Formats: sequence, structure tokens, C-alpha cells
Amino acid sequence: MRARHSAMSRTISIWSLALILAAAAACSADPAKKEKAGFIRKMEQESEAFAKKKMEERARQEARNKQQWEEYRKRMEEEAARAATAVAPPVAAAPASSTDDVQIVLSDKDLTFVVLNKIRLMQHRSTISVECKDGVVKLFGEAESAEVKQRLVSELKKLPGVRRVDASELYLPVQ
Repeated sequence: MRARHSAMSRTISIWSLALILAAAAACSADPAKKEKAGFIRKMEQESEAFAKKKMEERARQEARNKQQWEEYRKRMEEEAARAATAVAPPVAAAPASSTDDVQIVLSDKDLTFVVLNKIRLMQHRSTISVECKDGVVKLFGEAESAEVKQRLVSELKKLPGVRRVDASELYLPVQ
């Protein structure tokens, strides 16, 4: 019985050895498979590295955008405060008894700033440009609707220093 057992274990060992050798031969015999697997691994690693790099770039860009927005907001607040406190002297001296006839004169730059702020307050997504010269406000761009255009012109006429509003180049959206 022992002889049979040892013969059987030799047979199993031979088969195990043959299977191991066949598997090793199959793996080493096909360098194309190894090369393909290595290429796929390398591509996966490069893809992960690229995605990580892009995510870091996007995070940096978002941080820059947030910082620029904050700087812009601060600048606008400072200029609004400056424009609110800086009042130009009246054009002509008003009579001592009448204060209703006082005329405020703003520089073209200050008037442009005041008009742009008024437009931004009235219209969030404004595509309107402004040119101010000697109290005449020229509007360029696209108004959201005819009602908005009309309201904008009437509100701008109420601003101090505005003599006339020219909205001839303020267009309505094409529908």
C-alpha cells in the first residue's frame, strides 16, 4: 500500500509541477500580454495623475476667482462710498433764500460710476455699457425688455448731474 501511495503522490507531484511549469511558461511565453498589462497599468497611473493635477488647478482657479471677486466688490464699495461723500460744488452760487435750485455737477468719470452702479442695481445680468460726457449719458448694449429700457431711462434722468439720456443704441433682445 505504501508503494502505491508513494507512486500516487509522485503522480500528483508531477502533475502539480507540470501545471506550475505550464502556467509559468504561458506567462513568460507571451511577452505581448505582459507588455499590454504594463501599458494599461501605466495609462491608469497617468490618467489618475492627470485628473489629480486638473482638480488641483481647478481648486486654485476657483480660489483666484473668489479672491478677484472679493477685491472687485471691495473696490466698488470704496468707490461708492467715495462718490457718495465727494460732492462737487454747485455750478452757480445759489441764492441764499433758495436751496431747491442747487445743481450738483459730477465729473464724467464720477457720473459714469454712479450710472453704472444704478444699472447694476436695477439689472443683475447687465450687458449695458455707458458713456458720459458733460451730463449726457449714452447707453449701449441690450436691455432685457422694453419696460426695463423705459424704466432705466427714467431712473437715470433722476440722477444728479444727468442732463439727458440717449438710449438710441440700447437694443432689445431678438425673439
